[in-house]
Amino acid sequence: MRDPKRILVVEDSASDRKLMTRAMRRAFAQAEILEVVDLEGFQQHLQSSDFDVAVLDWHLGWSDGTTLMRAIKARRPDCPVVMYTGAAQQEDAVEAMRAGLDDLLMKSPDSFERLPEMICSVLEMAENKKLEKEAEQQEVIGRMANVLTDQIYHPLTALNNVLFLLSRNTMGSDQQLLSVASGQIHLIQETLRGTLAVCGELAQQANISLAALTMEVLESYRRRLEYAGLEVREHYDSNANVKIYPSEVRQLISNLLSNAIEALPRGGKIAVHVRSSRDWRNTSRSGLRLTIVDNGPGMSSDVKAKAFDPFFTTKGNRGSGLGLWVSQGIVRRHKGVISVHSSSRPGRSGTCFSVFFPFEVPEVAKVA
Repeated sequence: MRDPKRILVVEDSASDRKLMTRAMRRAFAQAEILEVVDLEGFQQHLQSSDFDVAVLDWHLGWSDGTTLMRAIKARRPDCPVVMYTGAAQQEDAVEAMRAGLDDLLMKSPDSFERLPEMICSVLEMAENKKLEKEAEQQEVIGRMANVLTDQIYHPLTALNNVLFLLSRNTMGSDQQLLSVASGQIHLIQETLRGTLAVCGELAQQANISLAALTMEVLESYRRRLEYAGLEVREHYDSNANVKIYPSEVRQLISNLLSNAIEALPRGGKIAVHVRSSRDWRNTSRSGLRLTIVDNGPGMSSDVKAKAFDPFFTTKGNRGSGLGLWVSQGIVRRHKGVISVHSSSRPGRSGTCFSVFFPFEVPEVAKVA
């Protein structure tokens, strides 16, 4: 537990305030003591000061400790409050505890020296409550992500693959209807991918093989690739593990692979490569690099410049424009780098997405 940086002390007795602040400065040498002697000073600190803990006297000439404690809890629910008094009745103490008071210390000749110990105690309890709350949030978000993935996203993927197969054997208006349905499913999936990326902020990392994960995603697209008449060449030069959020990286690979499939005509080619590499911008960082290359029509310079912008799409009603934006956020969360190279020159057209995952990844990283 860290020491408090700022302690709010509300006490209108100059002698008691002096003893309190002396004990706290001895225990917390780096802490700033914010002394309050009147209502105006209290309101000013309540509005503008970022204090870690508050110590209040019970009976004040201009208010009472319970009223001030309620005001602090209303504005800063997680801020611990200690009542330090010599005049509290038992019923007053019970009422204050029910209203949110964290602890109470009765004034006595030697109690000033015990005040820092009580401050440490309530700060530790507040920190434990925060950790418990975060754990509960992790559990809820994890369950929500599992439900979204298993009950909605995966069934939608299967349904979209069925629509794709049906479209191979239909003509005219029926094929158009299937295309519209497929486009709407894509929109739902893109929204789900973004939601799952946010849910994944509290997910657990795992040390797994990037090559194995890539092969797993490719296998789920195998049937679609065959029916589309596309050739896939796979090269796995490294089976090393890297610390990643598997569900997010699975989404990333799926996004890039889907873009390649949709860009290619029948007979097109896709190359997938996983290898050991270094960050091209900082060669001291080693890791793994995933590249997905297609020989499709490529991107113009204008399209390439906007490729990672949210809601930018070249797919019309079939795309939401969130896929690459979400993918970029996933890579940034892993402290990696994603780049795109593309050419639309006849005979030499194609697009290459390159993603670098460092071996050393900080524990705290957020989706952009």
